[in-house]
Amino acid sequence: MGWAADIADYGYEHGITDFMEAWHKYMDPGPDWDPDNPEWQARQRQQQRQEQAERDARDRSRSRERRRAQARSDKIAAVVRTCIAKGQTRKDLFAACEIVGVDDPLAVAESGEEIVQRIYDRLDDEARRQSTTSSELIKQKLAEV
Repeated sequence: MGWAADIADYGYEHGITDFMEAWHKYMDPGPDWDPDNPEWQARQRQQQRQEQAERDARDRSRSRERRRAQARSDKIAAVVRTCIAKGQTRKDLFAACEIVGVDDPLAVAESGEEIVQRIYDRLDDEARRQSTTSSELIKQKLAEV
């Protein structure tokens, strides 16, 4: 049996149903702790390894979230730069998204330039279908709001 089974047995014997609580109590050195006892040293090393593994897992999770947030921010900045370069405003882009039925513009493509290009390509297709121009569709949509 491994140490997890030992902890589960310890929890069962002491009426503890939560594994983590049983683990903490099982790993607690208690008042008779002797630093020279090899068994206690092994427990202490195991506890330190477990705590370090938990810290590492939390750090990786936070780092992953930060990378996602940074990538999203970079994508938004690229969309804004592209809109400015095309002479469009944020309101124009959102109106175009509503016209073509895009709820999340950032999901359309990977780069900001591709996002703007695809949305306006769809808008041009919609304008051709309605026999008008894309700028007229945007003006109509902005007038509705």
